[in-house]
Amino acid sequence: MKNILSSLFSFCLVVTAVSVHARPYPGLTGLTASADSAATAGTNPAGITRFTSRTVNVEILGFFSDNTWEGDIGNSGLGFKSSDTNTTIVPTIYMVQPINDEWAFSFTILGSGFSEDFGDWPGKYIVESFDVLYISAFPSLAYRVNDRLSIAASLALTYTSYEQERAVLNPLDPGFGDGKMKIDADGTTVGFGLSALYEFTDRTRVGLVYKSELDPELEGKAKFSGLGPNTEALLTDAGLINADIDLSSRTPQSLAVGLYHEFENGHAVTLDAV
Repeated sequence: MKNILSSLFSFCLVVTAVSVHARPYPGLTGLTASADSAATAGTNPAGITRFTSRTVNVEILGFFSDNTWEGDIGNSGLGFKSSDTNTTIVPTIYMVQPINDEWAFSFTILGSGFSEDFGDWPGKYIVESFDVLYISAFPSLAYRVNDRLSIAASLALTYTSYEQERAVLNPLDPGFGDGKMKIDADGTTVGFGLSALYEFTDRTRVGLVYKSELDPELEGKAKFSGLGPNTEALLTDAGLINADIDLSSRTPQSLAVGLYHEFENGHAVTLDAV
């Protein structure tokens, strides 16, 4: 089986008011030690002690994809083809609020989602479509130990929802087409983060960020529709109709270290390892 990604487009809308000059960084660089925009509230909260006034950054990322799935079943010559178009919107809000010369508070809201509809493909009895939504909030409190070292502690409050549909055979009811099973589950979890930023000079600094494991237990029901009477009776006797569903959506713990250095001409280099 292969997937052909016909097109992928994204846009970014940024509304920001910053007291520290911000530079754009490509990909996943500049996350841990840059500390030059409100985004440090989500990447390294220890960096928020560098701000002298309230700073807010709002970003909206949009991803548009057009997928074509093609496959063959063994050497039988039987094949399938399905197309799917998806739009994923990822909103992000960063807010930094200095308290005094030593303390600062920040709050981050992150949202993301993933979905796919495979259509009428051979694996439809395993999964036909799914939709995952994540919403996370990260309140942080940072303390400037001295002119060079800052530390921070954060909470990670995460809500996750998951929906899945699959086709269900009606083997005991000739003439009936496929039925449907839908799983609809959600759950919350709480984690924590610890971070530090050390400034060798105004132009050179290193950052360290630890994030704990997140493992929300998602709870929901298995809902069936379009079943023939005999198949429905069999699934009822097996205890599958409206059965309780428990799912796990684990994010492992992580440790990130980063380096930032700015040259005299204003150019900068960043390096991150996770």
